[in-house]
Amino acid sequence: MGKNMVRLIGVVLILLGTVGIGYDRMQQIKRHYKGLLDWRECMLKIQGDMQSLKKPLPDIIAELGHHAPEGFQSFFMQVHKELMQYENSSPKSCWKEAWKSWENREIFTKDEGQLFLECGRLLEQGSGGLFEKEAEILIERINILIQREQTEMRERIKVSMYLCATAGIFLVLILV
Repeated sequence: MGKNMVRLIGVVLILLGTVGIGYDRMQQIKRHYKGLLDWRECMLKIQGDMQSLKKPLPDIIAELGHHAPEGFQSFFMQVHKELMQYENSSPKSCWKEAWKSWENREIFTKDEGQLFLECGRLLEQGSGGLFEKEAEILIERINILIQREQTEMRERIKVSMYLCATAGIFLVLILV
């Protein structure tokens, strides 16, 4: 009786630990997604500055980077650095250079990577004058990325929950 009770307590503790890990992972995924949504809100606010060119392009890029989710910050800071360092270089070439050195670009599928690279072309078109259409397309591209993240977040949560449930079942079967 005592040996089985110890096993049962062990199973319950392991099961609770597994569920806790799954819950923590789910919260982490939700925070990442919330960061993307906050960034989109920031983009919509900055869109006004882009359209009216109230701020120079390097300042707009720096602000985007400041409000971007953590994984994107280094990219925008690199674009900003390139724009400031080489005043005569085009926004498109700065965007491409930053893309080449950006360690997080594997988060994109090939098609999404192309969409993101296209943002550099849009910045170049808009930097000379009216930015309204380009800013809308840029935000549309980022919305596509956010939509993909939302779908992936749901899938990750499902997988985490299934893994926790499966691990719990196996532990119960093994230890009892």
